Formats: sequence, C-alpha cells, structure tokens
Amino acid sequence: MTHDTMTLDLGAPPPAAPSIRRRHVDARQACRSIDLPRFDLVMTDPPYNSLNRHIEAGGTTVRLREFFETLSNDDVIGVLAALARRLRPGGFMLVAANWEAAYGLARADGVEYEGLKGSAPPVGQVTGIQWRVPWVWVKTKRGSEAEADELGPEDVRSGMGYYGRQAHEEILVLQAPGTPDPYVTQQLRRTANVIPAPVVLGKGAYPTEKPAELGSALLRAFCPRGGLVIDPFAGSGRWVTGPALEQGLSAEVWDVSAAAPAVRP
Repeated sequence: MTHDTMTLDLGAPPPAAPSIRRRHVDARQACRSIDLPRFDLVMTDPPYNSLNRHIEAGGTTVRLREFFETLSNDDVIGVLAALARRLRPGGFMLVAANWEAAYGLARADGVEYEGLKGSAPPVGQVTGIQWRVPWVWVKTKRGSEAEADELGPEDVRSGMGYYGRQAHEEILVLQAPGTPDPYVTQQLRRTANVIPAPVVLGKGAYPTEKPAELGSALLRAFCPRGGLVIDPFAGSGRWVTGPALEQGLSAEVWDVSAAAPAVRP
C-alpha cells in the first residue's frame, strides 16, 4: 500500500490562541525534512509491526490495512527520537504500547521477541531522554464510572489478544533532560498513574482508536498550560484534538493516510 503525501512547511511557530494543525504527511519524512518547533508533549500510538500478529489472527484489526501500514521498530524509534530532540527541557513523551511493543522500544535486557528485533538503539540512548514509571490504561465498558481503586470485573472490557484478551495497555513515559514545568510537577504529584477509560467501539470506529477520556487525563497531567502537543501517528485524532482544545492547548496531528479523521479538514 502506498500513500501520496503533501510537502508541507511546518516550521512556523504555533499561534498564541489554542489551535489544531492537521497534516497529511508521513512522519518519517516529516521528521527528516521539516524544521520542527519545540513541543511541550509528544503523545502517540505508533503503528507497531507487532500489530501484524493480530492481523494474522483475524478480528477487527484486519481493517487497519485500509488506513495504514505497520512500521518497523527502527522506523518507530527514528520518529520518536527525532521528536524527543524537539521537546522542551523537562518535557514528556507518552507512547501507548502493549507489552510486545514496550519490549521492543525499551530493549529490555535479555528480551528478544520475534518481530520486535531491530538495529536502531533505544530512544533514550539516541537522545538522552529518560524512561519514567509507565502509566496504565484500564479498558472499561462505556458507562462505567468506577475510579481506578474501585474497578471490578463488571467494569472491565477486554481488548484484542492471542495469549489472553488484553484488558489494559501501557502508556510508556519518557522525559527530556531538564526541569519540568511547575504546573506539570504539581499535577503528577496528585494524579494516580492508572486511568480507567472506555474502549472505542462501533462500526465506524478507527482501528486501535484511543478514547478522548484517556487523552484528556494524560494531557491534564503532562502538558503545561497553553502548551503544544504533537501526535505524529494521529489516526482518528480523538484522544488529542478535542481534549487539547478543551484544556486551552494547541496540537499538531499528523497521519500518512488521507482517510484518517485526524487529518481531514
């Protein structure tokens, strides 16, 4: 599958008022050719090659090939490393990942999992960014209002999986060198790192879509007031665009597919 992408100049600073910039662009090319602004937060869910296993097993993820191709681990690391270099001092990078993808990005000692091997060094080794304690998204049923410490089996909805249906997903947390924004420091001290949020379902749902409730909680904890966030693999854009505007933030959302709701005008 191939996609035509537009040549874009993204180097101009973002406007002062909160806004969303939608870009139909391949993140791998954009990171090499564009003079990027400084970001306060990178928040994304890359198209990992581990998704190929779910596609082969069948199920709803088969549809994702209508929208995008999965990327090699090296390509994902290349994009994340490029954006890590554009983080403001103390800024954060949040990367949604299941356990397979997490192993591939962290390069855990002694861990080799078929399909996650690659030649690129870990993101932190490339940029100096530091790994922090991961957060967890607990997948709940729509309508559940249980807090993290009140969740019961009746609240949880399992997702895809072939060695057990996954009822949670990791949010990997990395931090650029430097002192974080005081507002973010305060928010992190008062916020639990387990977020219950409903799974996005429905005939028109974008593959592997992340809910706005999850994005809202993460933006509130990790992005400074009036900050700029980027999602280079935005897909539906649901977890970034609406929550960002509601919180007075600006966002860059990119996707290679013109069919992705995030980049449609």
